[in-house]
Amino acid sequence: MINNLFGITDFIDESRWGNSENYNLINFYRNDLSPDTKILTHWICCITDRQMAFRRVWDVGGYVFSELVHKMGESRDLTLLNPGRPDHSYFIRKQDYAYQDRYKQQFGQDGEKAKYIFTAGTRVGNNTVLREYGFDRDTTPFFTSRYYPADFKSILSTYCILKEFDYSFTKYIIHVLKLLKDDENFLRKLLFSLYLLSYFDIGQQTAEGIDFDKTLKDGYDRANRVRSIVESKQLFELAFDDFIKKDIVFKQKRAWCSLRDFLKSPEFSGYFKASLINLKYGAADALFDQKNFTQLELPGDVWNNNSKFRNCILTGTGYEHSRLSFAKLLREVFDKNRDQISKGYPEQFDVTFDLVPRMCEQNNCKICPYGLLNGKASDFMRVCTNQGDRYCPALLAACNYKRFCAGEGCTLLAISRGRFG
Repeated sequence: MINNLFGITDFIDESRWGNSENYNLINFYRNDLSPDTKILTHWICCITDRQMAFRRVWDVGGYVFSELVHKMGESRDLTLLNPGRPDHSYFIRKQDYAYQDRYKQQFGQDGEKAKYIFTAGTRVGNNTVLREYGFDRDTTPFFTSRYYPADFKSILSTYCILKEFDYSFTKYIIHVLKLLKDDENFLRKLLFSLYLLSYFDIGQQTAEGIDFDKTLKDGYDRANRVRSIVESKQLFELAFDDFIKKDIVFKQKRAWCSLRDFLKSPEFSGYFKASLINLKYGAADALFDQKNFTQLELPGDVWNNNSKFRNCILTGTGYEHSRLSFAKLLREVFDKNRDQISKGYPEQFDVTFDLVPRMCEQNNCKICPYGLLNGKASDFMRVCTNQGDRYCPALLAACNYKRFCAGEGCTLLAISRGRFG
């Protein structure tokens, strides 16, 4: 049962990353940005990706933040985030935005009560993605995240640390990887270092409390504390142990999503590897060894904690009455049954983000791949065509993932016939 559960998930996740149509691309403001600029843009987009339409984050936020990251790398000037300088900054008061009268509808979508916005300095021009959001070609686009006061502090605080690494996200990562040389748990510890970079001790913020000079001072104070940790193997290990003991590791949804994309996304893994190689990091290939992916944790989410999904896949496993969060529970299940699991690892269950709304929420148990575990998928073979020159209908229905039929080599087909593992 457990082996089949992870086998189904591995097949779906493999399909997810096998076609660029199945995941989100960033709408960069320029195509010729460096790999380091692109992965830092991704990281900052993830900082702002909370409780809002995720496509807007990548489409509009990605444009604005890619310009900010590029210009910050060139100028090395933290006042690019000073709202007191609206003609210079990428974070300004909404009342200082030059085209606010044109975009009352978009201001509503990005939060009617928002007092500040992130805005680009480059006009929309012929960017078709931005045009689809209603921006005029002769204006500059803007983006406001749902929790923009905390996000502003997080981004500025991130740069207070990166300043010590030549404003390079990759140099920070390489510094940490060298500290963790030969550590078998290096991916989880790399995640911890990224948590320190942008999420540690940020706290809750309000728009009324936005003060650039104070936030900058706090950012430098925080940077000193983080630097003391990432420069000492002993202090790093002590802090990491606390990170694990307090279960903070399972609460880093955005950080896990970003690190996962750096390792698994065909687009961003290429940028990440290129950025490491550009800085002559000699152990880049080892990062992408799939045996290390078992260290990745599932990004906690409302979809993978869905009670209907949990009940479906856990009934009869001995874990059905567990009250643990699904991310923590999956780690326990995987570690206790590692010898029985032929394929798969916890992070892959993030496919629930796409599957649960289409299957569980729509009562599509009869055609759901996970219904193969318990006999609920009585109509599964009515969906499966077993024709290699066509997209798999089961995956299209379950997750809207496009993958050509795997034919007799299909894991789902093997499980449906009792021949997997």
